[in-house]
Amino acid sequence: MKENGSESGFISLWALIVACFVFGIGLALSAYFGNMGRMSAEYVIETRLRFAAESAAEHAAQELEKAGSAGSLAYAAEYNVAYPEEHYHCTVKAQEIGGRLIITAIAYRVEKASAKDWDRHKVRRAVLKQNGEGYVWDGWLEQ
Repeated sequence: MKENGSESGFISLWALIVACFVFGIGLALSAYFGNMGRMSAEYVIETRLRFAAESAAEHAAQELEKAGSAGSLAYAAEYNVAYPEEHYHCTVKAQEIGGRLIITAIAYRVEKASAKDWDRHKVRRAVLKQNGEGYVWDGWLEQ
C-alpha cells in the first residue's frame, strides 16, 4: 500500500509541473501576441507620419516649382492630414542653400497626445535644384 501512495504523490507532482509549464507557455504566448499587436499599431502610426510629411513636402515642392524663384525665399505652410481615427499636422518650411532649395516637412500627431507621445513626429527633407529661373525636383535628402 505504501508503494501506491508514493506513486500517487509522484503523479500529482508531475501533473502540477506540467500544468505550470503549460500555464507559462500560455502566458508567454499571450505576452508575445499582445506585444506584436502594439508593434503593429506603432508601425502604422510611424508609416502614416512619414506619408504625411512626404505628402506635405511634395505639395510644397509643387507649389515652389510653379512659383519659380520668387516665392522660395520666405516659404512656410501648414497642412492637416486626417485619417478616420487620427489627425496629423504638418509644418513645412523652405530654405535656400547654395543654389538648392531644401524643403523640411515635420508631421506630428494632433490627437491622443500623452506624456509618451509628445515627441512623436517624422521629419522629411526634399531637395529642389535651381534650373534657370525656377526650381525642379531633385529627390529626398536622406537623414
